[in-house]
Amino acid sequence: MVSTVMPLLDAIAYHMSDQFNGDLGYQRIFSLLGMSAIAPISGLLIGKATEGNGGVPDYSPALYLLTIFNAIGVVICCLMNMGVRDSAEQIWQNVGKILGNAKISIFVLVVFLSGCAWGFNENYLFWFMEGLGSPKWVMGLTNTVAAVSAIPVVACSTFLIKRCGHTKLLALCLIIYGSSFFSYAVIWNYFMVLPAEILEAFTTSLLWMVASVYCGKIAPDYLATLQGIIGAVHQAFGRGVGSLIGGIMFEKFKPRMTYNIFGIASVAVGVIYAFLHWIWLRKLANPQRPEGEVPTIVLDGVENTEEPTHTEYPTSRRSSTISVGNSQA
Repeated sequence: MVSTVMPLLDAIAYHMSDQFNGDLGYQRIFSLLGMSAIAPISGLLIGKATEGNGGVPDYSPALYLLTIFNAIGVVICCLMNMGVRDSAEQIWQNVGKILGNAKISIFVLVVFLSGCAWGFNENYLFWFMEGLGSPKWVMGLTNTVAAVSAIPVVACSTFLIKRCGHTKLLALCLIIYGSSFFSYAVIWNYFMVLPAEILEAFTTSLLWMVASVYCGKIAPDYLATLQGIIGAVHQAFGRGVGSLIGGIMFEKFKPRMTYNIFGIASVAVGVIYAFLHWIWLRKLANPQRPEGEVPTIVLDGVENTEEPTHTEYPTSRRSSTISVGNSQA
């Protein structure tokens, strides 16, 4: 359920930012502030509930909070106007067109592999910390550290993309992913996980921002479709596969060896992707709609073929799009 909802929330944030000439980076900052505030509170409540339950883990406070905030979010969404989207039939037609492009298909594969790494870390880091004797409130504090450290990184994401380029940042984020896994493999004190979580500002927040902006650069004519694809392969399919593989490896190789293996794999993917882009992918053309083809848009349930007024990714209030055309690929 959560893996399905998160990509939908990303799509809503994207379209609303585009519709009202907003800054998606600022929307991300508010989500990070929420994560940083609620994670330690949730961990503290779980610890108190566990103590009152005779030492048996009781996660009900977190589930109650999840239900309450989800209900508030549903009410807010119902009051918002967000009815613009591509028709479902056209989206499925576009999938085959854009995945036939090697630049995009390899990009989607890289996003999927980063989703595997994310899913593994999200599902098994707390188990690892529990083995080190960590209390629940310290586990919650890891999310706070990651969220707070991501705020300045996300705020500077537009500058970083313009200065470094999309693929370089994607490759760098994967290499940093490997560094974080290597650090977990040598940690013996659960408090040392907290400084390692600072790297999540790059491995999760910045990586996802760069991937989202890159969609507008390499497939501006199929932006909605590609945005949906990377959301599905990262937050749903990739996360599930990473969790499955991580669980098997945790049992077979033990946690520290598993972290080392994931670290090596993450660094290898980042280096290979950067190399492929340098020697081949950057020379490939981006997919474009055939001349005369106008995308079908669904507005509040009614189809029309009016040409959309935007094709790229909103990141600045001063301009409706980031100048991705002049940044390095």
